[in-house]
Formats: sequence, structure tokens, C-alpha cells
Amino acid sequence: MADFQHHLIYGVGMSVTCAAVGHFQFGLTPVQAGAAAILGSAASLAPDLDHPEGLPGRILFEILGVLIPIVTLPHLPWEYKQQFAVEHWILYFCLAYLVVRFFLGYLFTKLMTHRGIFHSLPAACICGQIIFLWMSQLLFMARVTIATIAVIGYVTHLVADEVYSVDWKGNSIKRSFGSALDLGHISEFSTWLAYGILISLGYIIFQQVNAMPMVDFRKF
Repeated sequence: MADFQHHLIYGVGMSVTCAAVGHFQFGLTPVQAGAAAILGSAASLAPDLDHPEGLPGRILFEILGVLIPIVTLPHLPWEYKQQFAVEHWILYFCLAYLVVRFFLGYLFTKLMTHRGIFHSLPAACICGQIIFLWMSQLLFMARVTIATIAVIGYVTHLVADEVYSVDWKGNSIKRSFGSALDLGHISEFSTWLAYGILISLGYIIFQQVNAMPMVDFRKF
């Protein structure tokens, strides 16, 4: 299994590369490309959410504690945001950070096991679906591109774990080989839950895409 430093290097490198491709080939603005690189880098650490007390998990929950309240802003009712003063925003961001960093971190500590469903392809797809839904204020192609970069960042972590599960010098395979790039285990409740979330988010995305004007698809 790759360590934190390798995951960070591979994740950031792949995400920055994909964001550059997204900018030059798929029409992302420089700001969108920068955001995509950050989201892809964060996604490359996301499989270690199932081990939040480790260094990658702690750093990721720190990042999520900042990102989630920011990304949630466009989805807040306008009448509430219009009435918010500076002190309201201070309270909002501080409370959101504390809830994500400590409360959600604690829940993951109690409910998840390392190398569980978070180290799987369905989890990578769920990550992309969440990013796609969060980016609802953007055009369709930009949403797809950024979500794809996040999925690539996530899968980069899984591939690195598989590569480092092979002892290339000793020509042997570690017991952990095959536990990252898998589809879950039918006997585990977390697998059923993940597929339930995957299908539910897929249905929501289908409804959104189906409601989009056809002009969006002709343009992109």
C-alpha cells in the first residue's frame, strides 16, 4: 500500500495534469481548472476517509471542513443569505467546520473500517456524482469535466495502492492486493449502502440532465 507522501504526489500531479487538459481541451476557465485541480487532489486522499485518525484522514477532514461550507453556499436559500451579516457568516463557517472536522470524523471512526468500501470503484463513482451535483451553477460540460477529474484523482489513489501491493523486487504479491480496485463485497452492509447511494444519486443526476434544455447538449 502506498504511503501518504506517494498518494499526495500522484494525486496532485494527476489532478493538475487533468485540470490543464480540461482548460485547454474542454473549455474550463482558469478558475474552474484551479478548482478542479484542488477537488481532484482532495479526492485522491478521499479513500482514506475510512481511517480518519491517520494523517491523510486528518488532512482530508481539515480540507472538507473548509470546502463543504463553501460549496454548499449556492444551495442555501437566497432569502437567508440576503439577511446574513458578517457575524452570521463567521458563525456559519465555524460551525460547519467543527461539524465536518470533528462530528463527521468521529462518525467515520466508529462506523468505517480501513480498506473497506471507500477503497472501491463504486466509491469513486459516488465521489464524482457528489461533485457533479455540487457544481450545479456551472454549465453541463464544465460539471462533467470537473466531476471526471475528481473521479480520476480518486482512482489514482486506488491504483497506487494496488501497485504498491506488489513486491516487484521479490516477485511476490501482498495480501492487500485486489482490495482497492474492487466492486465491494456482497456480504457487507456498507457495500449495499454504497450501491444504494450510487443509484439514488444517479437517478437525481438523470432527472437534472433530462430537464436541461437541448441547446446545452448541442453546444457541447
